[in-house]
Amino acid sequence: MIFSQATLAETMRKIVDFHLDGNSDWIAQLECGHPQHILYSPLCNHRYWLTTPQGRLGYLGLELACPVCRPIDLALGRNCSGVEEPAIRVH
Repeated sequence: MIFSQATLAETMRKIVDFHLDGNSDWIAQLECGHPQHILYSPLCNHRYWLTTPQGRLGYLGLELACPVCRPIDLALGRNCSGVEEPAIRVH
């Protein structure tokens, strides 16, 4: 199996929710369950949409690179911690 550098580096996940952390920084909760910091005021790029519920609602579903998930793990049938998962789940 051959993977590109981009494939090895990141996996895109949809934003499903937002919350503030202990430092009052905004965190996007991704569909995989991992958090991703969203800086309100990075250099030359104010994200005013973070300051209102309506603004944040407009960004639900936006895809961000998950800092934890790796496509190679998913392609090889492993979860984000590298543990192999069964192909069929029984509930």
